[in-house]
Amino acid sequence: VSEIYCYPDSVKVKISLVNGEILGFEGRNYIYSHKERTLNTPKLSKEQASELLSSQLEKKDYRLSLISVNGTEILCHEFKVLFDSNYYSVFLNVDTGKQEKAVRLK
Repeated sequence: VSEIYCYPDSVKVKISLVNGEILGFEGRNYIYSHKERTLNTPKLSKEQASELLSSQLEKKDYRLSLISVNGTEILCHEFKVLFDSNYYSVFLNVDTGKQEKAVRLK
């Protein structure tokens, strides 16, 4: 499986919109979590997973993502959705379709 956003390995950089200066950097996740991973092919397709979402959610974007829940890494279909004027990321397990996490975006 290729092109997966790997949250456990994420690096964050805060940049000034005024002059492009770097204001902050956080690389702890990458330092402690980066490793070679072997991931299985998803059992549920993007389309199958999409059908599991509530019809009240307006789908805006999609990607495969690796997340960590209680120290366990889980491959998910990540849907960016709009609901009640708020944006969320909803993570559905690629094998079971179970919602593993939902995060309101700022």
